[in-house]
Amino acid sequence: RAFGNWVLCGSPSPGQHALISVAGPLINVVLLLTGWALLHPENPVEENSVGVALVFAALPLNNLIGAFNGGGDITDTVRWLQRHGYNSNVHFAKGFGLVIVLLLNLLPVVRAFFRLPGYKGKAIAFPLFLLLPGWLVRVWNQELNRWFIGSETTQMQIYLYTGIWFGLLVVGFFLTRRYLKGLIRELSL
Repeated sequence: RAFGNWVLCGSPSPGQHALISVAGPLINVVLLLTGWALLHPENPVEENSVGVALVFAALPLNNLIGAFNGGGDITDTVRWLQRHGYNSNVHFAKGFGLVIVLLLNLLPVVRAFFRLPGYKGKAIAFPLFLLLPGWLVRVWNQELNRWFIGSETTQMQIYLYTGIWFGLLVVGFFLTRRYLKGLIRELSL
């Protein structure tokens, strides 16, 4: 495990590999579906604001780019679940993975787009929310790997570093969460 990537130790069975591959996307699916539910038009603005944040926290553009390129965790899971192994029916797995990713990501993103107010929400905030988080995550993870993970770094040190980083993210969330509920209201001004 490192910042933004991981490698399996040992040789798990295809079923175990599929379960491992689907664990990460399940977090994104929960974020997307929770965001989708909070973006219901009858919900108050505060819940809609949290819904917008959850939808974009799942990095939908990264998921879509991965699926369009024939990869991503969901497509890999489909490939591992195939009866004849990872390398059979590759085109089917890529197509089926793409359909799943499209269904899971497009509807919440479209709902978030329509819930964002006015030109500031749709023309400025939406592209920023769609593009910036994925780019920041990619660049930041590369830098964290470069700074903290060297050839002599032990696995326990890597777990410690990623745990500390996760802790800092959680603290940052709790310090800023009260501002999250006013996101849509701020864009309306």
